[in-house]
Amino acid sequence: MNNIDDILIGVKQGDYDSFNRLFICYYARLCAYIAGITHDDFASEDIVQELFVKLWVNRAKIEIKENITAYLFKSSKNAALNYLRSERNKNNVMERIPVDTSGSDEDDLEHDEFLSSLEKCINQLPARSREVFLLHRFERLKQKEIAEKLNISVQTIKNQIWNPEDGSIAKSALFRYENGQTRIPVSFKPYESKLFVFKAGKPAGFVTTIKGEGKQIFPSNKSTENIPLVSFENGGYAVNPVKTGEYTFVSNSKKSFSGHFVQDKEVVISNFKGSIHFEAPYKDNIPDIEIAGIQPLTESANPDIRYFSGNAHYTLRFKIPEGFETMNEKILLDIGEFGSVAHVSLNGKQFGNLWKSGIRLDITGLLKKTGENELKVTVANVYRNRLIGDLEQYGKVQNLWTSAPIEQLLKKDIPLQPSGLLGPLKLFKNKQQVFSIR
Repeated sequence: MNNIDDILIGVKQGDYDSFNRLFICYYARLCAYIAGITHDDFASEDIVQELFVKLWVNRAKIEIKENITAYLFKSSKNAALNYLRSERNKNNVMERIPVDTSGSDEDDLEHDEFLSSLEKCINQLPARSREVFLLHRFERLKQKEIAEKLNISVQTIKNQIWNPEDGSIAKSALFRYENGQTRIPVSFKPYESKLFVFKAGKPAGFVTTIKGEGKQIFPSNKSTENIPLVSFENGGYAVNPVKTGEYTFVSNSKKSFSGHFVQDKEVVISNFKGSIHFEAPYKDNIPDIEIAGIQPLTESANPDIRYFSGNAHYTLRFKIPEGFETMNEKILLDIGEFGSVAHVSLNGKQFGNLWKSGIRLDITGLLKKTGENELKVTVANVYRNRLIGDLEQYGKVQNLWTSAPIEQLLKKDIPLQPSGLLGPLKLFKNKQQVFSIR
């Protein structure tokens, strides 16, 4: 799938690989274009990242009547104008003199028209924001100097944590302001990434301190992995604890709330029937196999499966475990460990590609309470095992072609890399726990 229009179709259908191709194709160009407008590399990256996140989140309902190139450049230009107009610029407005973009045919706006629009935007800024702009542009004052001169708090921000994989946004309610900086506890899983968005406006109330089982766990210089996630939700604070226990939350107004909070309930899917279909990029005809459990392909007694490289298509059918109620609760699915990349669907619902383990997919409303559920997982496995198998079986590389000196890089007796779907398959039941501090 190389044609841009075909890639766009894939994006609208929820294919994350297509979205990734679109991102790679346009991200650098859009950042350079916006940087020429804002003269701020960091702001330009934020604008473009937010544009792509919104494109992914709203992919099913976005109607693009022109070509995708014109759409992205026009959208990013509008986002740049909104950036100049927004409240957050009253603290860190930088000089914005657009470079000459008349040589670019990606946007359909003339340079003079843009300058006119930019001037109107600046004139429409609130009086204090215009004052900040002038202080920075003509007196070259820095953010802190402007804040001191105008008695503006440098802490007027709202925090959001965006997940670039599924487009979900968490409105963080747990943070502290210290020495002009914002301190947010965050834990990252291996290979995980997150986007941190700081928007104008300071929330009236937020959580600054947490105690777990009587001991302060935030703020703390120790690991953040056991700190509950706290976000703004339904007019209160939603809590998702890593561990079940007694917690006390203290707000910025020194008010507190204590209670018992329960971690997600975990159930392993072990009673299922399934099959694996093998799609090899070389000449091999491996028959489909039936399975009633999950184990690495590398543990198979069949050498064709043990050394398999390519796409392994799993079809698994299971019933909801007895006693696993789904009423008024969020249900998450974790497929566990897998080869290199996994494509997942459940009961016909596509979830795109997963490129790392530990991702919990929101499957709320998709599980069948009676009858079998059908989980399909396609796992792509790297060629390393097949190359080692060739050396073991034939003494040379036979099934795959490469110009690399494989015999110098791999040996027939080195360990294989676990491949296929490794599991375990797990369901998580997440019941929203919300409290308020009066």
